Amino acid sequence: QGCNSTDSVDYPHFAKSVSSLVTEGKCDCGILICGTGIGMSMAANRVPGIRAALCNEMFSA
Repeated sequence: QGCNSTDSVDYPHFAKSVSSLVTEGKCDCGILICGTGIGMSMAANRVPGIRAALCNEMFSA
């Protein structure tokens, strides 16, 4: 999943798509990236069974 151009996209769509893959067991985890990381975390956390956190460095992760 991901963007394949520099065109603007609706990031909640990608957050939901990746989160759904995780909850369906099609992958173990997902990495979501946006300008600040806050929007992706908020959008992913709206999906039942997902717990997303903003990590700015290795210690937080």
